[in-house]
Amino acid sequence: MSKSKRRAYVSNKELSKQLAEIKAQLGRLLARGNGPASFSLRQFCNRHGIRERHYYQLQAEGRAPRTMTIGNEVRISRQAEADWISACENPARPTTHSDKILENLSKEDRWISPLEARTLLGVGRTQFSKIRESGALTVRKIGYRTLRFSLANVRAYIDGG
Repeated sequence: MSKSKRRAYVSNKELSKQLAEIKAQLGRLLARGNGPASFSLRQFCNRHGIRERHYYQLQAEGRAPRTMTIGNEVRISRQAEADWISACENPARPTTHSDKILENLSKEDRWISPLEARTLLGVGRTQFSKIRESGALTVRKIGYRTLRFSLANVRAYIDGG
């Protein structure tokens, strides 16, 4: 076999040493902090692989990083970015879609959509249809095809059902 066709054999030990060296170099580069002290909104979104539209959705939900305004430009500091990453990694408590629905519903006499009722009950479409057809849920018809369900009735079904 000629030299050009031979493959170089590298042992796992050698690969581990090379990987450790690369990690050390990366750590030194990150520790230097040669980058900018803050990022524009576009730079921040590019760094994290999100679209600006998603950033604004996060902002509307109160989950976006802190910002500062310099002139007419919105900027995000390195510290705000680090705090945001930490908050994303360690949420206070995981929120489910059911939790969000319940937070928005403060009145017992509230009427909710079929999707919200299904989510609260934790059932699929078929099971939900069976529950609805059994007459266990109070239904209000609004217009030709729009249905609403009593939140109090759904909660009572969850507790007793």
